Parts: sequence; structure tokens; C-alpha cells
Amino acid sequence: MTDQRNTFQKWIFLCAAGEVLGITIAALIAFLAFRLTDNMSSAFAVVLLLAGVALAGASEGVVLGYFQSRILKDVFKGLRADDWVRNTAMASAICWVLGTLISIVLNVFYSEHTSNLEQSSEAFQISVLAIGMLFGTILGFSQWLLLKQYSNNAASWILANTIGWALGFFIIFYMASIQHESSSWVLILASCALAGIGSGHLVGFITGLSLEKMKAFI
Repeated sequence: MTDQRNTFQKWIFLCAAGEVLGITIAALIAFLAFRLTDNMSSAFAVVLLLAGVALAGASEGVVLGYFQSRILKDVFKGLRADDWVRNTAMASAICWVLGTLISIVLNVFYSEHTSNLEQSSEAFQISVLAIGMLFGTILGFSQWLLLKQYSNNAASWILANTIGWALGFFIIFYMASIQHESSSWVLILASCALAGIGSGHLVGFITGLSLEKMKAFI
């Protein structure tokens, strides 16, 4: 029981630590990409922006995947850390690109079809939930492709990530929404750290429950 508790607590800590560092690096890269293409309107600007966003997502995935692999390689004997990092990074990059495209489309749509602040707020919450679920599902699926080789109960991993990231994205988007163009780098980094701490602990707790179930079916 003590070993299980230690594994669970260590998993939550590593998820939070990985997300704090990962999302901070990713946010800085994405910020630079948006700034670089802010006054550009060509197709090249769109490609450049999406490339920057993909790099940001991959960076977050590499860091988060590395931290998570520190414990998973001990829980699941034979699981290669580099495979886990690769799948996590690829999924995160895809999610960041899709999330950016969805956000752009939804912003245009809701700006034309919402007439008051309340409607805009509801639309924003729905958008965050949808993007969070998409992120969690894609990330969970890419990691499940590896976990299914080691546990007969690995399918719960996808659902845990879907729920965890859907909730975690509310923290991430809230911390991002309180920033503005004149915000200092110190404030931006502090917001990223807080977003990572909150979402990382939340995702770590929910996926940790799934991890504990999978360990029983190894």
C-alpha cells in the first residue's frame, strides 16, 4: 500500500513539474511565433505561425513525456522512455496546431454570431472544453498505443486524459486570458508556472487513478 501511495504521489508531482516547465517553454515559443507573424497576412505567415505552434507543442510534449517516463519505465518493465517521449511530443504538436486552428475559426464565428458578453463567455467555455477534450483524447491515444502492450486495462488511460485535460485547460486558458500585450515577461512566466502547477496536478491526479488500475492488470 505504501509503494502504491508513493507511486501515485510521485506521478502527480512529475506531471506537475513537467507541465510547469513544458508549458512555460511552449508559451514562450508560441508567443514569439504570434509576435513574428502579427503584421503578416500572406499564406507564408500562416505556415510560419503553425510551424511555430507545432514546435511549441512538441517542446511541451518532450518535457512532459520525459518527466512522466521517469516513473513509467519502472512501473512497466520494457517501456522505453524515448518511445514515450516521442509519442507524447508528436501528439502534443498535433494538438497545438489543431487547437490553434479551432480557436481561430471559433473566434471568427462567435464574433459574427454572438451579440452580448454572456453569449461570448458561454462560447468561450464551450471552446475551452472542446479543445481540452481533443488534446486529452489525442494525447491519451498516442500514449495508449504503448501502454496497451503492458496492461489489459490500458483503455482507461484515454478516458482519464480526456477528462483530466478538459478540466486542466480551464486553468490554462484562464491564466492565459488575464494576460495582455503590455504584460511583463515576469508576469507571463508566473502565469505559465501557475497554469502548469494547477493543470499538471489535476491531470496527474486523474491519470494517476488510471495508472493505479493498470498496475493491477500487468
